[in-house]
Amino acid sequence: MRFITRILTLCAVIFSSVSIANEYAPQLDNIEKSIENAMQRFQVPGVAVAIIKDDKIILNKGFGVTEHGTSEKVNADTLFGVASNTKAMTAALIAGLVDEGKLSWRTKVIDIIPEFQMPDPYVTREFTLIDLLSHNSGLGLGAGDLMIWPETTLGVSDILKGLKYLPEVSSFRSEFAYDNLMYVIAGEIIARVTGKSWEENIQTKIFDTLSMQNTRAKFSLIPTSNSNVARAHVPLDGKLHVVGGNFLEKFSSAGSVASSVNDMAKWLKIQLGTYNDNGFNKEFIKQSHNANRKVAPLGDGSSYAAGWFVYQKGGGEISHGGNNPNYSSFIVFSPEEEIGVALLSNINSSYVSYIGQAINEMLHKNEYNRSIKDMNKSADLISILIICTTTLIILSTLYFMINCFREIIKKERKFHKKDIVGILKLLVSLLFIIGVTYCIYLIQ
Repeated sequence: MRFITRILTLCAVIFSSVSIANEYAPQLDNIEKSIENAMQRFQVPGVAVAIIKDDKIILNKGFGVTEHGTSEKVNADTLFGVASNTKAMTAALIAGLVDEGKLSWRTKVIDIIPEFQMPDPYVTREFTLIDLLSHNSGLGLGAGDLMIWPETTLGVSDILKGLKYLPEVSSFRSEFAYDNLMYVIAGEIIARVTGKSWEENIQTKIFDTLSMQNTRAKFSLIPTSNSNVARAHVPLDGKLHVVGGNFLEKFSSAGSVASSVNDMAKWLKIQLGTYNDNGFNKEFIKQSHNANRKVAPLGDGSSYAAGWFVYQKGGGEISHGGNNPNYSSFIVFSPEEEIGVALLSNINSSYVSYIGQAINEMLHKNEYNRSIKDMNKSADLISILIICTTTLIILSTLYFMINCFREIIKKERKFHKKDIVGILKLLVSLLFIIGVTYCIYLIQ
């Protein structure tokens, strides 16, 4: 009887999978073609995509190459940097500690890290775990980012020492301002409460629990035997260049995870609530999706939860992007409809999130006509305008100075000793402008 039950259950699962695959077959064909077209148009070297419906993976595939100029194809097990999609995993670790009774969402940060100090003493005393995860500290957008990257000799202790010197731009809990430092501190809280590093915690409590076999907390932990790792790329002068790719190694909890879409599909199922017997408390995962509605929503209608942007549309659509200088990721899902998309790429481009959002709209049989802006191209355009403007200022100043000297030599203009100070100031200003212009030119 037990054998017959197992056979019937297996048949039901197979029938369900086939039924779902058939239902989405037309969209999947269009999605694959759209991905390939977008990659070619927007100069994206490699992409991997996973699409989940209920508890079934209906697409799990790689596109393009792991390294520009080679024939190494991306597949579903290729590792990419997920960047800021690490944050929801850090929040899930906090949720796990809340579930175990070791913390509460209202635990004060100073109760765990006594040396934690914000610019305002009141904020320091009242700052809770949920404040860390909600980006409403009162600090500015990206406050303190230069303390953690590019590569630095600073550590978490230096971050804690430097917090009190960062400028406040709004009152506590009044505005949203995305800040990586808050998740660095969340990782430190996890380490202090458990007595184990954030890296050990995420490996045992998430990756091992979900059998995310190839995923690692950071690139340096990827076994040398695993060569299926996407190389990082940057666009420069209209060409793709292969670069390094190890980022936030010392501040892992904010964005260092390396994963594949095969593994991210399991993580996505956890968010959808369709991955059973996984050791995660579904209620606490749901709580991590509760947006902070006390703060005014962003321009796109979203509010921030613990590592997720939550929208009013689509019954509460949830998403998050991840970008470091050389990788991009995008996750979007709807718990109500039990459908989700995970997208990983080996280039930093806003095109990746647009591709992911377009896939989501196609799955819902909607048109996606949002205008696309690329951060790299926008930055290039601004840089070009600055360089052109400063070049005109430099040339105009040089022309004026040369003309003045010519007139002095011809005795058409009188020279006074008091003019020396003014000339020196002008020269110093000119050298400064030239230096700034050259620095902007050197930025990739």
